[in-house]
Amino acid sequence: MWSKISKELWLKYCDGYSFTDCALRNEKMIYLLAEEDGITEEQNTKMRMLLLAQRNGKIEYGEVTFNESFLAVIESTDVPEQQGLVFQVIGGSVVPTGGSKRIWPVEKINKDDISVIRKSKKIDGYAWAVGRRRGVFKRINTDDWISIDNGLKESSASPKARDIGFLGIDGFNSKDIYAVGGKGDIWHYDGDLWTQCGFPTNDKLTAVCCAKDDFVYVAANRKLWKGRLNQWESVHDLDLAENIDDLCWFDNKLWGCGQYDFFCWDGISLDTSISIQGSPASLMGSMACSEHFMLVACHKSAWIYDGQQWVNIVPESM
Repeated sequence: MWSKISKELWLKYCDGYSFTDCALRNEKMIYLLAEEDGITEEQNTKMRMLLLAQRNGKIEYGEVTFNESFLAVIESTDVPEQQGLVFQVIGGSVVPTGGSKRIWPVEKINKDDISVIRKSKKIDGYAWAVGRRRGVFKRINTDDWISIDNGLKESSASPKARDIGFLGIDGFNSKDIYAVGGKGDIWHYDGDLWTQCGFPTNDKLTAVCCAKDDFVYVAANRKLWKGRLNQWESVHDLDLAENIDDLCWFDNKLWGCGQYDFFCWDGISLDTSISIQGSPASLMGSMACSEHFMLVACHKSAWIYDGQQWVNIVPESM
């Protein structure tokens, strides 16, 4: 199980910051995106990308500091090498971190236009990104992003942009991918062509998970859905404070996480009250998982769950 961040590391790099996103690089390395807590309107807040590595019973670290924060999401990639990626939501710039170099040039997802990127997901080792106007992009090499839009081209009959922007993407593999967003807007990619799926609601879709049980799960404003292609069923109502931003399949259960919400669905019941060591836990924020563990980055804590035990890697009394 993971160790705790040392108090020295916390005070140097995390004190006065709040976590805003997280990602997994591999089974021993995680990324945490942290933004400096607001000081005054006149002062710029900083932002940090932290790489934490579990080695020899302790956590080692690396970090990249941005002197001015911006709205961002993060993900990792394995191609062409393992590293973290910081995505500028409004603009579509990407800052690689780690890997074989300390400093990398800033990348542009769409060199011909300004992109709005809402979510990134690693699929078959490659980083994919989705956003406004059904934008889907894949990073095939360093500073080399391509638009994967075959079948997604808008027509004159396309609905308004706010109804068709993607908020989530996930895939069983690179030839079996789903992207969701807008008002019941869900698409499937077979490695060559995107095809719109029939979906029984125009509710806002916010997150998607291609699970190990071979089903696709979709979080909407009011319901949790399960299915594939053109066959979908509602499996549970959602009565939450805000949207679910992340869905993960871990320990044979579906987990959902948003800025103010967290749930676990075991196939029968949906539990929004999670207890850790017998006490209610206030889990919310962002989430990522692998086959071996799940990471939940709350504003001031970072929880790792291995299927048996929850551990907050933030040192006590911080």
